[in-house]
Amino acid sequence: MDHLKYLLSLFFPCCVAWFLYTGPHEILVAIAWTIPLWLLILFDWLSPKFNIEKKNSIISSYYYDAVLYVLASLQFLIISLLLIYASQLQWESASDITTSLVNLVVMRIMVGTSSGSSAIIVAHELIHRPKYHLRILGRLLLYTVCYEHFVIAHLGGHHLRVATPEDIATARLDESFDSYWKRVTVAHFKYAWNSELRRLGLRPTAGFPLKMLAN
Repeated sequence: MDHLKYLLSLFFPCCVAWFLYTGPHEILVAIAWTIPLWLLILFDWLSPKFNIEKKNSIISSYYYDAVLYVLASLQFLIISLLLIYASQLQWESASDITTSLVNLVVMRIMVGTSSGSSAIIVAHELIHRPKYHLRILGRLLLYTVCYEHFVIAHLGGHHLRVATPEDIATARLDESFDSYWKRVTVAHFKYAWNSELRRLGLRPTAGFPLKMLAN
């Protein structure tokens, strides 16, 4: 029974998939679909702190892998439904434009939040797995959020230089979240770009500015 609580991770992606499948929606209905997200935020804020106990179990391993597979499948389904949903929005009249814009905002909130868990977090787990097909699945998930270069920057940069001045992902002393987010977002892309140039022999190794990218 202790393992069943992790099925809650499927709740919001399922809500997003159903929202997209049943849309487009009228303005008030579209806004109402964000309620599950606000409830999750509220419950998370009110929930007590707890300690996670690690348990070694073959059944648990298969169970958690199944949860990852379902989350990945939901992400691919959500992106497919998103494209269909967006193609059905109407832009002929002022009323249509207003309704479509509200739907786009709600889609951004719902799909963006869901992708943070079903794509980025799941992909982060999968790209560390030893099995090749799981690493590929992780990269495919990152494709859905246009962040596949994270694999290069994370595995090739962060893992080798964590907590050093050369590490892109290590926060600086007294650095704000806003400053950190802007720096890392740009630096990850630069690192991946330059890393690939080096791999292809298009840029000398000595010319790879790690410290410049980290600052």
